[in-house]
Amino acid sequence: MEQRFNEASRKLDDKARASGAVKERAENLRDKAIKLAENAKAKLENIQGMRQTIQFSIQLIILLLITITITEMEDRFHENERRLNQWQKIIDELNEQMMSHLIYIEERSTFYRNCQG
Repeated sequence: MEQRFNEASRKLDDKARASGAVKERAENLRDKAIKLAENAKAKLENIQGMRQTIQFSIQLIILLLITITITEMEDRFHENERRLNQWQKIIDELNEQMMSHLIYIEERSTFYRNCQG
C-alpha cells in the first residue's frame, strides 16, 4: 500500500509540476499578448496622429494654392485694367484727331458751298 501511496504522490507531484509549467506558459503568453496589444495601440495612435498631420498639411497646401491663385488673378486684373486704360487713352486721342479732322472738313465744306453760291 505504501508503494501505491508513493506512486500516487509521485503522479500528483508530476501533475503539479506540469500544471505549474502550463500556468507559467499561460502567464508568459498573456504578458506577450498584453505587450502586443499595447504596441498595436501605440502604433494605431501614431498612425492617427500622422493622418491628422497629413490632413492639416493638405489643408494648408490647398489654402496656399488658393491664395496664390487669387494673387495671380488680382495681378492679371490690374494688368488688364492698366492695358484697358492705355487703350482708352489711345481711343480718346484718336477721337480728338477725328473730331479735329471732321471740323476741318466741315469748315472746308462750308467754304466751298459758299464760294459756289
